[in-house]
Amino acid sequence: MKRPLTSLLRQGRHRFRLFIAALAYFTGLFILLLSTEGYQRFHSYFENAGENQNSYLIINKGVNAIQSFGSKYRSAFSEEEIEYIKKQPFVLDLGAFSNSTFRISSNLAERLSIYTDLFFEAVPDRFLDTIPPGWKWEEGSDFIPVIINREWLNLYNFNVSLMYGLPQISEEMLSRWTLDVIISGNGQSRHYRSRILAFSDRIPSVTVPESFLRYANQKYGRGTPSPARLILRVRDMADPQLLSFLKEQGYRYRQEKAISSGFRTLAATLLLIVSLLGLLFVLFAFTIVLTTMELAISDISGNLRLLIHLGYKPSGLARIYFREALIFILTAALLAWPAFWGAARALDSLPVSFSQGSASLSVGGPLLLNVLCTSLLLLYLRIKIGGRIQKLA
Repeated sequence: MKRPLTSLLRQGRHRFRLFIAALAYFTGLFILLLSTEGYQRFHSYFENAGENQNSYLIINKGVNAIQSFGSKYRSAFSEEEIEYIKKQPFVLDLGAFSNSTFRISSNLAERLSIYTDLFFEAVPDRFLDTIPPGWKWEEGSDFIPVIINREWLNLYNFNVSLMYGLPQISEEMLSRWTLDVIISGNGQSRHYRSRILAFSDRIPSVTVPESFLRYANQKYGRGTPSPARLILRVRDMADPQLLSFLKEQGYRYRQEKAISSGFRTLAATLLLIVSLLGLLFVLFAFTIVLTTMELAISDISGNLRLLIHLGYKPSGLARIYFREALIFILTAALLAWPAFWGAARALDSLPVSFSQGSASLSVGGPLLLNVLCTSLLLLYLRIKIGGRIQKLA
């Protein structure tokens, strides 16, 4: 029974149509798998590389001509303004920068052969991107732990050191230095020891624990002034509502962060569009296979009715047609997997790979998607072919 029916099927253009359907299925499945893997890497990359920076925004007010006349007119946020910002729906959390109001001198300048006044700032610990061991201070301690911004060290190494012919300094070397710090004010002074415990990509300052800065401001300074800068944790840096609010209030911030987040949204949208394109190819293959098999059955419907009347079971005839489609579909699915795997590995081998800082090549998700799509196609096809031939009985 199998040989004559298979010969009948091969007489037309049905196998060519099945080949086109398999090609479309291979293309769609490959695009779908690769775009899914790309989205996973993309999401993981920004979670790892941007979680510590892009969801945090530092804002301040602008400085106008009146504020240039003295500290009496300094730009700062009032309690009412802080509470108003906290209530905004796009703000998940808010912290204030505390500034030092006393004089600070250190032998760091002597070690680097550059001279500048030193200052301290503090933020709540939950806003730090790194909290190193030993990050605490209690009254009576003569040791001050410090975190500095990594970009400052880069500025020294790649600008100041080259300009003045000074040696470059690694993070490890700078972290080993124990520094002498002299704090003075209100007719008092005291020597402290200090060391840089960590480097921050988020906080652009010389950061010390809040407990120390509160104590030192009360004893050596003018108390704790109103904050001049705030740090916000937000859901989306490119949120139009957030950007509109900042513009209306006249707050300053690093706009390249919003641009970077906007690029993230655009790239995610493009990946989604590519995934949908792959899905459309898969659905297109579904349609071609189903149409091809229906045409094949229609072309020899008379012969099939005769075979059924002679005693052949419709289910047995349906299996023959199903096997024809099965060969093409399984071949396409099996070839799509190594093609996807090779393309994903090629991304890893690039000098600047999108996989840097992102998740490694995953197997479970794409493999499950491959099996799921193929199983659904074959199951649907089996049901439709069986139902179509059953109608001839």
